[in-house]
Amino acid sequence: MRYRLMNDYSADWPIWRDDGGAPDGEPQVPAWLEADIRKWAATFESLYSYETGWPDARTGQEQRLKGERLAAAIAQELSLGDSIVFARWETKVAGREPSEV
Repeated sequence: MRYRLMNDYSADWPIWRDDGGAPDGEPQVPAWLEADIRKWAATFESLYSYETGWPDARTGQEQRLKGERLAAAIAQELSLGDSIVFARWETKVAGREPSEV
């Protein structure tokens, strides 16, 4: 199975399969990692605005780095033949696209 770690509005489990969102608990990860994944998604939900993006560059950078680390940790837990990629789309900061900053 190929998975994506990707934030989306109202998605408290931000892991996706090619056919849509993965159900809670898929893929299986340790409880500490599940809690970190959910916390990362909750931060997105509470701070990222579809109109203005992240409130500041530091927050956006921290979330990007956290997502990369989470994807690497998830990869360590996957079954042989499964994979995960970090699919980041939330790049706007304080109302500006990265090329405008």
